[in-house]
This record gives sequence, structure tokens and C-alpha cells, in this order.
Amino acid sequence: MAVIQANNNNDDKIPKIKRRIKLQLIDDMSSMKATFKKRCAGLLKKLEQIAILCDIQACIAIFGDKSPTVWPSVEEAKVIVEKFEETPEPERLSRMATHQ
Repeated sequence: MAVIQANNNNDDKIPKIKRRIKLQLIDDMSSMKATFKKRCAGLLKKLEQIAILCDIQACIAIFGDKSPTVWPSVEEAKVIVEKFEETPEPERLSRMATHQ
């Protein structure tokens, strides 16, 4: 088995190592805003992908420092939420996943 060692010459053949980040509040406001913007975009992209791949209706509302970001649109999100709320509670609860 070959062992690949990382070096600093930016060789594209060497896989990048993902490091775990420590989840804590970002103190620097500009870093916080940049991280929020980047992660928000990633979350929206993932939700769109899962909606397409699994043929499901999905929506998300993200409340940041300005107006909320809603995907796919405010109108479509309202329809999806209303449909969810109209579902009888026992059926709704049986389909919900709880992650702890």
C-alpha cells in the first residue's frame, strides 16, 4: 500500500486533508459574516440537491443579520409549510426524523 505524504508544494495529486473545526462562536465579525455567507450557500445547494435527487418538496428559511433567506421562494415555502401543517399530527410525527 502506498503512503502519500503531504508537503507544501501545492501538488494537485495529493488529496487535501479535511480537519475538524472546533464549533464555537466566531469572534471576528468579518470572518463570521464570510463563514455565514459561505455555509448558507452550501446549505441551500445541499437542500436543492436532495430535493431533486429524492423527488421531494423541501424549503428552508435562514434568519441571518438581514432579511431572511428563503428557498425555493417565499410563496413555495408557504405552500410546503401549509401542506405540512394540514397533515394529521399522528402521520406527521411518524414521518419526522429526530436527530440527537
